[in-house]
Amino acid sequence: MTEQNSAPKKGKPTPPRKEQEAARKRPLVAPRTKEGKAAQAAKMRSERLAAREGYAAGDDKYLPKRDAGPQRRMIRDVVDSGWFTIGEFLLPIMIVSILIPPVSQLAALVNLVVLTLFVVYVADTFVIARRAKKLLGAKFGSGKTEKGIWTYVAFRAMYPRMLRLPKAQVPRGHKFK
Repeated sequence: MTEQNSAPKKGKPTPPRKEQEAARKRPLVAPRTKEGKAAQAAKMRSERLAAREGYAAGDDKYLPKRDAGPQRRMIRDVVDSGWFTIGEFLLPIMIVSILIPPVSQLAALVNLVVLTLFVVYVADTFVIARRAKKLLGAKFGSGKTEKGIWTYVAFRAMYPRMLRLPKAQVPRGHKFK
């Protein structure tokens, strides 16, 4: 037994509970020093940078579940191999259509163009998804393809190529065997 844990000697009054608890009280976390805080911030910064670069490069370690795996990588490559998708133009045109005053005749025309482009976008993503599913079936087996191919193609094809994350790994016009 140590001296702290031993009972007080005989002849002394028992210390009150408040004093005993105060004597045992220690901080849960040690006080942080300025150097410790700086080191922790630098470590977190480097980890975030590595995660951002890994995500942009398509490293499975840093990808969210939605983007991870060999099938998702192939779907990304199929979408990125096209020369362009209608979705790349749809998003900027939708933003422009919001900025046009709703009372002008131009607004009606732009709305018609946006709706037409949206229908073409859905058809385009359907064609790309079928192509991706066919290639996935040839590579991984037709019964082993993941669900959600069309949705993943639709989200990937909506963004302009330079804004897509993970970044495109194949050049435009890439041919799959």
